[in-house]
Amino acid sequence: TFAVPSDALTATAVAVKASAGKVYLVYAQSPAASTVGSFLMVYNTAAASVTAGTTAPRHCFFVPAATSLAVPIHTAGTADAFGTAISVASATTFNGATGPAAADRLQVAVLYS
Repeated sequence: TFAVPSDALTATAVAVKASAGKVYLVYAQSPAASTVGSFLMVYNTAAASVTAGTTAPRHCFFVPAATSLAVPIHTAGTADAFGTAISVASATTFNGATGPAAADRLQVAVLYS
């Protein structure tokens, strides 16, 4: 399944899948007019249980301003299994609590099962 959980991701987590699943690929795009990069956090936690800046992400990637990033997510050649849920959020710092400004918010897509 290919999901676009948000076209303007903030520090408030958004559900990709509310139950266990496997993540194959994460794609993030920073707006062309963006001047500041953002961090994309991927959680093995239900979106409602994520507290930005406190809940540890399973993966965290920096997406530079006005660029895109596609990251295959796998462990030993197989998709990364998330035992609880799959959620995403974005912040201005690694595992931060402050979301990016409106002009810098990421568009995110996730390939999962």
